[in-house]
Amino acid sequence: MYEKEYNLINLLLNNNRYTTNAEIQRSLKISRRTVINYIKNINSTYKGLIASSEKGYLLDDKKRAISIVQKTEPIVSLEGYENRKIHILQKLVLNADIVNIDDLANELYISIYTLKKDISHLQVELKKHNLYIKTKNNNIYIIGKDKEKKKYVMDLLSKEIEEHHLDLKSLQGMFMYADIEKIHQIITACLDKHNFFIDDFSLFNYALHLAIYIETSIGSIKEIESIKHIDYSQYYSNQIQEIIYDIYETLTNEFEITLSLDQISEASILMSTRIVSKDYNQLSFNQLETILDVSTIQLVNQIVQLVHETYGINLKSDNFLVRFSFHIKNILIRSKNKIDIPTNQFITIKEDFPFLYFLAAYITSIIIKYTQSPLSEAEISYIALHLGVLMEERKNHNQNINCVIVIYDYYNLGKILFQKISNHIQNLYLLNIVSSYKQLTNYNDIDLIITTLPTDQSYGIPMINVNMIPNQSDIMKISSLVNDIKKNKKTKEIEYNIRRLFKKNLFNIKTDFNTRNEVIHSICDCMKTCGYVESDFKNTIFAREEIASSAYCNIAIPHPISANDDLIKESTISVIINNHSIEWGEDKIDYVFLLALKKEDKELFKDLFDIIIHLLLDETQIDFHNYQDYDSFINLIIKHCY
Repeated sequence: MYEKEYNLINLLLNNNRYTTNAEIQRSLKISRRTVINYIKNINSTYKGLIASSEKGYLLDDKKRAISIVQKTEPIVSLEGYENRKIHILQKLVLNADIVNIDDLANELYISIYTLKKDISHLQVELKKHNLYIKTKNNNIYIIGKDKEKKKYVMDLLSKEIEEHHLDLKSLQGMFMYADIEKIHQIITACLDKHNFFIDDFSLFNYALHLAIYIETSIGSIKEIESIKHIDYSQYYSNQIQEIIYDIYETLTNEFEITLSLDQISEASILMSTRIVSKDYNQLSFNQLETILDVSTIQLVNQIVQLVHETYGINLKSDNFLVRFSFHIKNILIRSKNKIDIPTNQFITIKEDFPFLYFLAAYITSIIIKYTQSPLSEAEISYIALHLGVLMEERKNHNQNINCVIVIYDYYNLGKILFQKISNHIQNLYLLNIVSSYKQLTNYNDIDLIITTLPTDQSYGIPMINVNMIPNQSDIMKISSLVNDIKKNKKTKEIEYNIRRLFKKNLFNIKTDFNTRNEVIHSICDCMKTCGYVESDFKNTIFAREEIASSAYCNIAIPHPISANDDLIKESTISVIINNHSIEWGEDKIDYVFLLALKKEDKELFKDLFDIIIHLLLDETQIDFHNYQDYDSFINLIIKHCY
């Protein structure tokens, strides 16, 4: 409820008679139309709260109104451009609606003049993203490529996560019953008791997940009793089972909740793969088919597909999908049994993360369509929390350096060592603490080995020796090595993508083509034979050449006229280095790079082709004919990516 709607209800509470529209206008300093909109909005949320007649407005049930006011924290109204901008963008970018200007002004409770000023400001901002606002016949709509809209949505989400970092303190206001800091302490104490350790991000993730379980369990004992029992012991070692049972007992005693051991076990699956232990293994989404019912898995897959198709956002992360699938399972149980959960604690997430919240609302609409039952605002907010953690996880993962500590008497000493190092160096992710180099064979994604033992470089992994209690010199050495590893990881990523696109079986040298058509027919037929494209792909290449030649100086870059992913099975780039110049329309070219790129790869490799052009046109005037094999050619491209 917006602040002025809240004030309107208070105004009516203070009057024991009908209050006229004019009186409300004077008191709240708003227009007649705005009063009508406020009343309409209040009655749509709280059915029949305000009665209206020729005499004015009157509260139908004062006790009910007092209860609403006492339980409601008013949202600051959409005053100021920045607040209104979010609402406008949701309409135009996220909903992709054509909106009537009068209707939008009514929703925002502003004049047409103010709205048009806002639109002018927004046009300047959107132009930077190749998006444009147009008005026609008193309607407002946005134009631009679908790719640009999806990229803009991702930018909005990323900006929200950057500005409003998800941490325990900021999230506490969203929970009525669950004390997240207390849950955090309980987990840490139980892990310490059993001599286990978990990294900070996974600990935060687990505490948040348990908080959601606790919050949504209030008043739902019948639901818990009706849940089919699953034997989770088959998924855990004896040590892990003991930890989970300790957490379960401590939580139930602390919060006096109705959670079952099964629910705590369910919520702990990801935790069990993240704590430092001898039983390290990674649970994947595909493995959930043995635990969850088919309908839940199908619904999650549908959500992932539709979110990607609609907004270009990829939810495919095993960590997220495991967590999210169990959450969806519980939503379906609550929906089936008509179990309500608290709805008035989520003003913060709706205000601080409006686009994240909107994405969650879209996912909720998919679930509603599936269940044919309404879901509360709180359910949207819980989904938004899961999405927020995924965004944080992705942000962290892009910079994470996976490390293993090798140390004698490894449990407590290793934990202390890592904590001291991570206090000074960000983005270190602890895979495990081990007592022997031989144990490193259990991992295939180690970026860095930190050890107090004599180093052994035979493992081919960056390794650094430090003191048991690291000093300033140790910290500086690790920091320098971490920076080098980050640069190396980026190099490997670029090299991987270049080798992925430039297929060796499509690298042709010393060819003797004479015309453009010969080249296109030959390359496209080869791509079709290799299974990279469909037969009709060739037609899109010729259609593009008919509109405008793809030749530039002595190079041609033919590509489809439209982004039809159905014709491309796998992104590929074919290379032709001809023995002599080829007739290409009115030009003569020596090199051909034919592109068959799926949507997700087009933007990624835009810079790559700038490099190719640069290699051909800069002062060095590199001659590709001198690079007579695939590897030397690829190495040349990679070298000039920096």
